[in-house]
Amino acid sequence: MIFVKYNAERKDIPANIKLMTTNKRTALFCSFSNHFIKMRYHLLAKPFKPKKIRNLLIGEAPPPDGTTYFYRMPEKYSRPKSKIEDDTSLRATIFNHYFGRRPNDRNEYLEFLNCLKERGIFLIDILNKPIVIRKKDGSIDEDNLKILLSEENLNELDSRIKSLTNADTKIIFLLARKKYLKVLKNKFPNVSYIPWKCFRLDISEANDCKNNNPDPISVKKIYD
Repeated sequence: MIFVKYNAERKDIPANIKLMTTNKRTALFCSFSNHFIKMRYHLLAKPFKPKKIRNLLIGEAPPPDGTTYFYRMPEKYSRPKSKIEDDTSLRATIFNHYFGRRPNDRNEYLEFLNCLKERGIFLIDILNKPIVIRKKDGSIDEDNLKILLSEENLNELDSRIKSLTNADTKIIFLLARKKYLKVLKNKFPNVSYIPWKCFRLDISEANDCKNNNPDPISVKKIYD
């Protein structure tokens, strides 16, 4: 969220905004903030958008702080020491599925993103702005879940999907949780739904950019 300190003497604020009540001004600035946030994530993803999308992956929503957004290059990155079975990040989920391993460093992270682009693989989210579904205590934020699954948002998602896909595009919802599977299936009946862990450990499509150092796993598919 971006907060703008209001000052009636500021010359850069139009007169019609100065005349608004505090609540209306706050709502207006929040609207500007949401637009800016959407634009920021769009700009981060844009360089890696394929001309023709073969696989459209759909996650839940961008992370609130933005630091772990999939298309944001991390300032510092090294290959996690945890086993791939225990790495529950979206980065590990996608990279291991398509490359059989996680990138070793920041340069390789960028290389993997470019490889996904070359293969026609692109990631979007159900909701086009940051939101928290699971709270720090592990419980579900029901209010935010309603926003995620609202008719308005799902219709907007449907429009985005149609603008990005063609008859040959495979659409895959990557499920962080199964709580909303029924709602999504009712809206999007002819697509794939795969839990993160199953997708992460399925390396049947894996073809590494450099074809070396795969993450060892005991099985190709694990179904919860």
